[in-house]
Amino acid sequence: AHTDQPERYLSGSLPPELGKLGKLEVLRIGGNEITGSIPESFSGLTNLRHFVAQRTNLSGEFPFHIFNSDVMPHLNTLYVPFNDFSGSLPDNVYYSRHLAVFDFNFNNLSGSIPGWITELNPKILGLGWNNFSGEIPQSGWGDMSRVRYLRFNDNDLEGPIPDTLPASENLEYFYFQNNNLSGYISTNHGKYADSGDFPEFTYMNIGGNNFSPSDYQ
Repeated sequence: AHTDQPERYLSGSLPPELGKLGKLEVLRIGGNEITGSIPESFSGLTNLRHFVAQRTNLSGEFPFHIFNSDVMPHLNTLYVPFNDFSGSLPDNVYYSRHLAVFDFNFNNLSGSIPGWITELNPKILGLGWNNFSGEIPQSGWGDMSRVRYLRFNDNDLEGPIPDTLPASENLEYFYFQNNNLSGYISTNHGKYADSGDFPEFTYMNIGGNNFSPSDYQ
């Protein structure tokens, strides 16, 4: 079962009664004038696979305690860019490596990026245009085997970028620009974690940071 609401046809808040649809697998509400927060009753959506809610007016702390693979074991798509969600990524949360899309671009999330982010294996990982601070996790990226789109840009992140990239032959888009990242860019940067090869990027941007001179030739 799925609910697919066309853009600009809905307004108001999300009804808590949606949480009673325990067999619901797809919930697409993007592009509507929906306000307020996500109801706690959504914990009843235990068969949900795809939650697509881009460009609404949803706000409040995002309920990561509901949208995770313990509560929603089949969750594949978590696509909520262009909203006003706040809060931080929790220290302890579980997502299955079947999760393909984890996109929170253009929200108001803050705090640090926890180490479990490198335990994901998504095709799309988007945390750009938020208020994250602290360092990017440095280890574990080599276990990402299918990521295509990696976005950490336009935050307040500091420290070095990871020395090696996910071991994904699909990696095309790499956005780390407009942070406070620093350190040297070595000849190891941009290589796959498990070899000396470089991806064939379609787009790579690390500008607007505080890197030291590179030793690239």
